[in-house]
Amino acid sequence: MKKSFRYIPVILFLLSAAAAAAASPVDSLYARFTSASGAERVRQAEALMDLLEAGDPPEAPFRFQKGISRPRVDAQVHYQMAEYCFSVGRYAESVNHGTEALDLIRERHFADLEPDCINIIGLSYFRLGNFKSALNYLQQCLERDEAAGDEAGMSSSLNNLAACYLADRQPAVAWDFMRRAIELERKRKDNRILSIRLGLASEILLAMEKPAEALPMAQEACQLTEEAGDSLRLGVRYSQLAGVYDALGEDGQAESLLRSAIPMLERAGNVNSLCISCNLLGKLLSEKGERTEARAYLQRAADIARQTGNLYTEKTSREQLFRLERSERPAVAMEQLERYSFLADSLYREESAKALEDFRALYETRELERRNELERSRRRTILSIFTLVTALLLLVLFLLVRLVSIERKRSAELKENDLIKNKFLSIISHDLRNPVVAQKNVL
Repeated sequence: MKKSFRYIPVILFLLSAAAAAAASPVDSLYARFTSASGAERVRQAEALMDLLEAGDPPEAPFRFQKGISRPRVDAQVHYQMAEYCFSVGRYAESVNHGTEALDLIRERHFADLEPDCINIIGLSYFRLGNFKSALNYLQQCLERDEAAGDEAGMSSSLNNLAACYLADRQPAVAWDFMRRAIELERKRKDNRILSIRLGLASEILLAMEKPAEALPMAQEACQLTEEAGDSLRLGVRYSQLAGVYDALGEDGQAESLLRSAIPMLERAGNVNSLCISCNLLGKLLSEKGERTEARAYLQRAADIARQTGNLYTEKTSREQLFRLERSERPAVAMEQLERYSFLADSLYREESAKALEDFRALYETRELERRNELERSRRRTILSIFTLVTALLLLVLFLLVRLVSIERKRSAELKENDLIKNKFLSIISHDLRNPVVAQKNVL
């Protein structure tokens, strides 16, 4: 028994070594950065920044400015880690790094880093499906861009807000933001970005059940992307246009576009658009009776959706698969139905929770508004009373001043009358005394 305990440190060492080997180079460097201090911490930060920029190698190794403060180094590292985690789909970690960076940025007033940091936090919350938090941060981005007069930044923020409201099933609100973004891009004449805005606009109009209005948007987006030779994004444009044609009932056009889009999306690694495209093509093929091919596309869409956590698309894929399998393979159909029911319940719970949260937020907002109105009413009442009392005090003061003035005037008049009286008596006394003195002298 004692001998077996001797191997525990060895086993722990081997496990820690295996964990370190499994960690990515970025994570390993970040761990060394967090445990370092002083000049070594700066060196580890520079090595980490070099690695994070490896996809676009700089002309020289990354170096911080001489004498840079530790909070500035930490803020930049956390921001770059947030960007990295977002790029590899680790959205919760991206939020954590971004929040740490933002706290340092605001505490130390690193204003140049704040807009990008707010943006990456908002986008990470969006990917996590936390639309309330995402909208909060993305709205802050838009306000900063508007204050700075940054039209490119405003267009990007408007696009992100539109995408977030669309995902939150508020397409009418999303359209208000997207319309402004399109106007800005037409003014800026950046056709590459304009094609992206138009593509999302077509999705928003589809969600608003306006496919006829969505069609010219999607067609222009495809045309601009083709003219730019942007093969990485052309698959997305074809997929968006196919969705519009499907809504208009032009299944042949939709199928042709999807068959062109899917290989492009595979090469680009765009799993979200690939999932949606496979699901739509599977539906179209199922309606045509091409069951084998439809089954393959729908199953692929369901698998991708499950891997990426896209419950809504997986639910629609499972429903289509159930309809496809129930006549020929009832056992498989039952499996699809069970998964569909589970997803439907999960989405229902999510929507119920969201509705409850929205109601609670609305109640709290109205309650706050009521309290604010009561507070404003109380302040108005206090102000009215204060104004009335002040007016009365001023009136009393005016009357007192007036009475004092009258009293002083009367006192001055009395003094003047006394002087006149004394002078008059003096004159009379003098006039009476002179004749008497003259008579005495004669006698």
